[in-house]
Amino acid sequence: MPLLSGEIYRYTNKSEAVPSETDWSYIGATEKPKGREGQWDSPSSDYAGPKIANARKNIPLKEWKRYSFPVFDTDPERLKQRLKEYETYYIAYFNSYECGYNGNRGGRGIAAWVLFRVTDTSGTQNTVRSYDAVSKLSGVPIGSINYVAKKDDHLAKNGVKIERLN
Repeated sequence: MPLLSGEIYRYTNKSEAVPSETDWSYIGATEKPKGREGQWDSPSSDYAGPKIANARKNIPLKEWKRYSFPVFDTDPERLKQRLKEYETYYIAYFNSYECGYNGNRGGRGIAAWVLFRVTDTSGTQNTVRSYDAVSKLSGVPIGSINYVAKKDDHLAKNGVKIERLN
């Protein structure tokens, strides 16, 4: 089986060569480091939630430093799980939820900060944050929900309406 890789990374806006445990930071996990780095470098990208988005608007990108380490596995699902576990661990270790730029405690990605309203065919509305919950309520595949999450848009399918609220 081929060796698969992902990455845990930390952005901090301190200019020291080595960040301390008390620096405000953002911790992330990705299976596509180059693509994720490219999103960071694009100020207009919708990057991981409102806390880090506001920080990126107010602090020039050249003021940020990036630190990372690779994570390897031969099984894609196990790699995803390991990345989630490491991300959760380092968010707690660096306290980047309470005193940093993470919008959740880790392992949940965009679904932790995007809020959806799902209106079923009878008009009943539910507000949820999980792609899985939206999919279960609506019967709409997660890929379609991902499209809605990246835009200020809505999706109507089979009489079900899905709206991104934030």
